[in-house]
Amino acid sequence: MRKFLRKSIFFVGFSVFLFACDKSVDVPSYIVIDKIDLTVDYATQGSDSKDITDAWVYIDNKAIGVFQLPAKFPVLKEGEHTIDVSPGIKLSGVSETRAPYPFYTIYTQQVSLTKGEITVVKPTVSYTAFAKFAWLEDFESPGITMTKTTRSDTNLNVISLVSDVFEGNKSGASFLSASQSRTRLELKSNDAFVLPTAGSNVFLELNYKVSETVAVGVYANTPSESIQQTAVYLKTTANSSGNLEWKKIYINLSSVVSPQTSAKDFNIFIYAETSPEVPEPAFYFDNIKLVYQ
Repeated sequence: MRKFLRKSIFFVGFSVFLFACDKSVDVPSYIVIDKIDLTVDYATQGSDSKDITDAWVYIDNKAIGVFQLPAKFPVLKEGEHTIDVSPGIKLSGVSETRAPYPFYTIYTQQVSLTKGEITVVKPTVSYTAFAKFAWLEDFESPGITMTKTTRSDTNLNVISLVSDVFEGNKSGASFLSASQSRTRLELKSNDAFVLPTAGSNVFLELNYKVSETVAVGVYANTPSESIQQTAVYLKTTANSSGNLEWKKIYINLSSVVSPQTSAKDFNIFIYAETSPEVPEPAFYFDNIKLVYQ
């Protein structure tokens, strides 16, 4: 038995030595992508706020993989190549449903790869030329483009307290209080938007921090009625210390817009209530964008 073990150990060790000396073993090049930046035309496209979580990478038009940012990954290539990076997001904030964001451009660059060495790629993208912005609300201009419905006992207010504003000078906020009989919030966009159906991409971008669950969706306005359809439920953004943090979400509205083929237009809604666990919840919003193609 001992003799067999000695022979086995020798064989494994000798194999490792041969492998280490085998010059035919491929040595990869490495690519590093720390983040993907976004440039915008603020006047027509709103804030450059983003939450690009992944890089969908192609080299010479061949898929290499999807990498969570920041990323470092090997490729068995060297020399001059074309790299394409598509910005990836969490659809409606769900980690299990990651996809390239259809309204961001694909970044392309020529790279020179060297075996065993790192090449740093710094992608910058913008909105695509076909992205149409039906609605922009950053709370910086006079007036608010959302108002409470008859179901709501609470208004949306514009706040300017630096500690609560996401960016710029102002954000939107609402506060409920069970003890003061402010138990329900429903906001609806002032305008009704004509949106494409039949599977076309329709997204609502939003910065938010909330202490209680919020429903977001559409009112599909048909000639005879308005049909309320919830697209997503936003969960509290409180961290482990109980402090509220701002988050960015890309809400896929296609699933609630596309089936409504008889709708002439759509209003966006936001809905929340108090609960026994959170009797005085707070809701903050900024940089609302309704984007479609």
